[in-house]
Amino acid sequence: MSEPDAPRPPDDPDRPPPAALPAESERAVRLRAGDAERHQTAALLQDALGKGQLSLDEFEERTTSVWSTVYRDELEPLTADLVAPPASTPRPATSHAVATPGAPAAADRITGGEGPTFSMAIWSGFTRKGAWTVPAKFTGFAWMGGGELDLRYANFSQREVTITVVAIMGGIEIVVPDDAHVKVSGIGFMGAFEDSRKWDDGPQPTPPPDAPVITINGLALMAGIAVSRKPTR
Repeated sequence: MSEPDAPRPPDDPDRPPPAALPAESERAVRLRAGDAERHQTAALLQDALGKGQLSLDEFEERTTSVWSTVYRDELEPLTADLVAPPASTPRPATSHAVATPGAPAAADRITGGEGPTFSMAIWSGFTRKGAWTVPAKFTGFAWMGGGELDLRYANFSQREVTITVVAIMGGIEIVVPDDAHVKVSGIGFMGAFEDSRKWDDGPQPTPPPDAPVITINGLALMAGIAVSRKPTR
């Protein structure tokens, strides 16, 4: 024979009712990241690269992660160990067909300021890449040496810049971003001055009207000068 149920205590009229479970719409929701948040994070990484907080490899790895994120909380660890600049209203993403995924758009990198105006290599080499500032006029010279100018992550002192390169029995490579206007004119004498940009991954992009205008000219004397396009990773 089973025991009778224990008597229930009388209800206390002064006891508050148990808290109701939150409705489904009130529970924590992971917010998706938008282009504005991604651009802001990429700008922080660009600033950290310029300050020397990140190496170029670290910068490329983190910016690749920026553009593959889905949720906002995935962006926070990418800059958690960096000193952020003063808070500002993020600039809306520039709308055009060739926004680069690894760096702010070229139109957003017309920052003013000054940069090196001359690089020279004699029996040696020179390199300009990462977060450097392209001045209004830049000259590169290589004699029995080599040079590399990478503009994919560079800032521009003004919208129109001119790069003049001269190579004698040497070589110079210039890497340009997709989302900038580029004009190439040079002379090859017993050598080659080549516009080697290729568009194998689709039609040639059309930069936005406010993008930088990069004019490249010079002379290759028994040497090689090549203007190439590489994707920003």
